Amino acid sequence: MPNFGTIARLNAAAIYVEPWLRGIYLRSPGGFQSIFAYERFIDELSARAGMDPLAFRLNNISDPRERDVLNAVAEMSNWWAPRSGGNTGNGAVLQGRGSAMGRYGREGGSLSALVVDVSVEIESGEIKIERVFIAFDCGHVINPDGLLNQVEGGLLQGLSRALHEEVRFDRTNVTGLDWISYPILRFEEVPEVETRLISRPDLPWASAGEAGQVASAAALANAVANATGGQPRRLPLKAEYVKTLM
Repeated sequence: MPNFGTIARLNAAAIYVEPWLRGIYLRSPGGFQSIFAYERFIDELSARAGMDPLAFRLNNISDPRERDVLNAVAEMSNWWAPRSGGNTGNGAVLQGRGSAMGRYGREGGSLSALVVDVSVEIESGEIKIERVFIAFDCGHVINPDGLLNQVEGGLLQGLSRALHEEVRFDRTNVTGLDWISYPILRFEEVPEVETRLISRPDLPWASAGEAGQVASAAALANAVANATGGQPRRLPLKAEYVKTLM
């Protein structure tokens, strides 16, 4: 199945709005949000089609770099092994697994594919991220240790944004002015992470931290959907919101 389509008629208008809430100091401004939206939608489409979500992606992708990161993360996580169902738990906890892929940067850029394993407490809605597998391709790898730090640092920042971080504002100003109401990922919440770097000496090097982050929220949300049977469509994935999905 080709991964492109034709739009017969399109009307578009660009309207400049003076920004008052600036997000430029975050990694992957715009990319994090847009990839969350379309990777979540891809999972919903795969569910409607009755297909495995990672197989659904592979069936609709022809780009060799994208296929390579997806196949790599599937191998790392033993994705194709039989599992006893989407929400396998002990009665008090639901377990789920999700995948997602993201690309960041121009002229090829960097790519990542993730598999995330989660547990969700039924009573509280609290999420525990158990494990993350990430396959990463940023072209020619020059400094593997430095790249690994950037990729995993970007990943953890993305998981923090997906789980906790929320700037509160009204129509004119930011209203959340303290750190107590803006928690970030704590050390005890950091999951096990397994990373595989795919080096391509025939390609120029590209960015690292951004592509490590862009698909993290989508993979986490897809895992929560797999656990709960609901469809998370907004962030952050706070406990009170997750409870509405069950």
